[in-house]
Amino acid sequence: MKKIIKDSKIKNQKKNKKANKVYLIGIDSAPLSILKEFEGMQRMEAFSEFLKSNSIIDLESTMPPMTGPAWPSLYTGLNPKEHGVPDFFTLDRNYVKDLVFYDSHKHKPFWEELAERNYKCLIITPAMVTKLPLNKNIDMLTGFPLPSKTNSKRIEELMNKYNFHGEIDLEKDLADGKITIDYITSEFVKTIKARSDLSKELIESGNYNFAYVCFTETDRIQHYTMNRSDKAKYLLPIYSEISSFISFILEHAKKEKASVFIVSDHGAQEVHNKFLINTWLINKGYASLKLDPINTQNKTTKNKSISIRYNIRESLMKYKGTLRNIYNKMPYSIKSITKSAISKFFPADLSRENLRIHIFDFDMKRTKAFAEVSNLCVGTIWINDKRFKDGIVSDEEKKEIKGKLMQKLSEVKSAEGDKMFVNVMDADTYYKHTNKFIAPDIFIEAKPNYTIDIFTYSKKSLFEKPQNTKSGDHTRFGILGFYPKINVKNPKITDIKNLIMKQFE
Repeated sequence: MKKIIKDSKIKNQKKNKKANKVYLIGIDSAPLSILKEFEGMQRMEAFSEFLKSNSIIDLESTMPPMTGPAWPSLYTGLNPKEHGVPDFFTLDRNYVKDLVFYDSHKHKPFWEELAERNYKCLIITPAMVTKLPLNKNIDMLTGFPLPSKTNSKRIEELMNKYNFHGEIDLEKDLADGKITIDYITSEFVKTIKARSDLSKELIESGNYNFAYVCFTETDRIQHYTMNRSDKAKYLLPIYSEISSFISFILEHAKKEKASVFIVSDHGAQEVHNKFLINTWLINKGYASLKLDPINTQNKTTKNKSISIRYNIRESLMKYKGTLRNIYNKMPYSIKSITKSAISKFFPADLSRENLRIHIFDFDMKRTKAFAEVSNLCVGTIWINDKRFKDGIVSDEEKKEIKGKLMQKLSEVKSAEGDKMFVNVMDADTYYKHTNKFIAPDIFIEAKPNYTIDIFTYSKKSLFEKPQNTKSGDHTRFGILGFYPKINVKNPKITDIKNLIMKQFE
């Protein structure tokens, strides 16, 4: 009798596995505001359906709210302190920044758990997943930020059929003025359509229990277009193409009695002003820049030499520039040596009223606090304590310095005269002394339509108009859409894993 009951349970489990289906669509940096602005426009029917049924709401992201930590948190249900990706970069005790990638083999995404339970999964260009899965129940095409790889011959065939070869990197050419935003829009629409067509054919023929398709083009173009009066010209074609794919998914879901989730890792906003946080820290005496270490020339010749070397440095280090690319690809052991060499031979030109600075420009033996790594609506500030090679702040001083610094930051005024920061937060409460990386000590979140700049030092002002690459930036709230409608309040990005896994219980 016990054997009959056991066999019956196993048969029912197998039946349930065949019946359960979930579709997940990821849209990098999609804010609710854009969807509402474009509601009712051509080919936006799928988004409009979610909006009309109140089935799309705000989703709180990580701190800071960005692609690097947010997608891994969504996939694993873990906070950055647990999965080890606080940003695209970490900072070591020698003040060296190093690229950090989410390790999907070490901290498994939820679809690995589904595959282990014998559910068949399709994963197309998942942001931040750079390693192919080990489980044969998963067909994958890896996504941003590295070149795509696949573990499926069928996917490889369809990539050639639809002329889709993964993410395309056009931002450097745009920043250099080689191409236009119109061109990027047309190319991104092509990649979205090709990825959609490839995914449709796989979904129609693959009998997957779980399918996830992710689009990152939205985030990458919004950085250039959000504060433009004609932004709809560039963004609407991209959102419309994604909406068409969602319409296809909804049609399938209704026939199959499947669930659909739409998620974005964070939001986006127009940016009209930048706050220069390191300028503020220098003005308040918390940070100091290095003087030129080469003292063998007379003052006039010396200043001219510094200016020339500074110009060379910045031309090499501009956005995705030659020196920056070479530096990022260097072995970790060489980076510290290179940083010192750059600092010595290409010093900052302190005679200028406005200059671009980097972490190697700080005199850490005279710096108590500095802002680094995060360069968006949420900034990160480190206290220069014993965690760092030249740390000058003792354990006894740190608590007092942090308290005073947080109080002063909470009193900073914006260019309009109101509060500059809507949130000044002790980062220890978020990271809880993680041992996976050196965590920042303070988070500062700028008021709407501002971003926080860590690279500019100005003798004139704490504010600056954003460059083209910062006409749009992130916000803490992305989106969560669901079909059928579910009861969920104030969701966080770490809740998504459990919401999806519940569909398979």
